[in-house]
Formats: sequence, structure tokens, C-alpha cells
Amino acid sequence: MKKMIIFPVVILLIFACVQAQPVPRDGWPQDLRFQDGFFFILDNISAGNDLEGEPIIAASCRTRVGVWSLDGDYLTGWPVDFLAPIIVVGPYLVDMDGDGEPEVYVGTRIWQEQGVPRRIERLWLDGTVDLDFR
Repeated sequence: MKKMIIFPVVILLIFACVQAQPVPRDGWPQDLRFQDGFFFILDNISAGNDLEGEPIIAASCRTRVGVWSLDGDYLTGWPVDFLAPIIVVGPYLVDMDGDGEPEVYVGTRIWQEQGVPRRIERLWLDGTVDLDFR
């Protein structure tokens, strides 16, 4: 009698475990080691919504910032390169001007200098740097 109860329970548990495994969304995971020169992404990831309310993700390494949609594709105008200065903080997706669309903020410093960021850069979601912000 015990075998008749244990066998279906084991099968049910195996089926439940197989069904509960997470499945990556189409376009993910992003392997950035070989894609467009992204290296050394640590904790520099930010998420937000664009003007239409669609989720977007921003990430940076020492010299590059990218913004992706949830299908794994870059938004138009991205990635953006910072060869000198380098990125040390961010990116942060924040709507500071109140228009409903986030801007991308990064802290940068000159390559040879050590220590804290020397400048904050603001980029629009189309990938252009806000030169008036400097």
C-alpha cells in the first residue's frame, strides 16, 4: 500500500520541480563579454520605464553605457562610449526633469586620476549626451 502512495507523490514532486524552473525571457541572458566591448560589469545596473511605460535596463562598464529593452535589444542610439573619462558610478535611470521619460546619469573621472567622480554626465534615452548639463 505504501508503494502505491509513494510512487505517485514522487512523480508529482518531480513534475512540480521541473515546471517551477525559471525560463529566461527571449533575448536574455546577455553575454556582454564579447558583445560590443562590455567588460567588468559589477553592480552598475539600473532599471526603469520609458515614456510608454515599457521596462528598460541600463548597465555600464568602465568605458561604455548601454540601455536595453526587455527583448534584449539595445534602444536606438546605444551603446555610448566614454573612452576618457571613464565611468565610475551609475548608470541611474531617473526622471529628473519631470517629462515622464528617464534620463541616464553616470559619474565619470579621468583615467589616470584616482578617487571620487569628477563629473556627472546626463544622457537622453536616444543616446545623446546633454552638453548643457556639463
